Amino acid sequence: MRTIKYLAILCLLIVSCEATESEGVIDNGSADLKMEQGTNGFQGNKNSTEQFESMMQWGAFLTAYTIFHDELARAELLNAIPAGENSFELNQLFFVSNDFELAFKAYFDLYANSCYQSKPACPETAGSFPDPPLGGGGNIQAVLYSDFRADLIQNNCLELYFPNELVFEQQESKNFVINIVTTAHPLNNNPFNNGFKLFANHGENPSAAVTNIDGNYIVDKNVIVLRPYQNLEDSNCYYEQFGVGDFTDFLCILNCNG
Repeated sequence: MRTIKYLAILCLLIVSCEATESEGVIDNGSADLKMEQGTNGFQGNKNSTEQFESMMQWGAFLTAYTIFHDELARAELLNAIPAGENSFELNQLFFVSNDFELAFKAYFDLYANSCYQSKPACPETAGSFPDPPLGGGGNIQAVLYSDFRADLIQNNCLELYFPNELVFEQQESKNFVINIVTTAHPLNNNPFNNGFKLFANHGENPSAAVTNIDGNYIVDKNVIVLRPYQNLEDSNCYYEQFGVGDFTDFLCILNCNG
């Protein structure tokens, strides 16, 4: 009788594990680092907020790296900024065989997935690189570019925001150093967030962590922010769970709504 009970319990455990896998939940090694994938993007449990922000940090970081190192991609991004405005929807940069996406994907493959080869190669957010796109250093499962792309432009509504005009030539009249600072919306009402500074002539150190990016820090700097925007016609893009009244208030300098 005891043997039959053990077999019954074992069968229940097997069925339970199969059900969990079929729901598309990635386990990063901790019960607190699970995220449901699918049409709801990064929405769901409480840790999805951290993972959503991490994904946006990667999106901003890779955008900056791409336009630093690929002139054709840079031209496409600069041409995508509407005249007199300082933001545009990220999906405008992603379409078949355009120079920006080809370069962006190459740098994603180079940097993002390297985080999964060795945890020291991908420090936490306070280090030189953003966390892996789906959250948490040390995740042994590499992220497919197609999944990352889908979360950037299909499962979410994201836009690039440039608090200042992007400048790639030294200007004597301003204190511009040709670097790019990147960050993501903090998904709360804080007027600051951490992020990264990418260097044009980087050698072995392409970036450095910046712990406090606020309105004072970004003056006279090249800055790229990736932030959500609400779209009430898309159930993935309500973003009510974050309690943010207006995502455009973050790092607002002038004409923040577009």
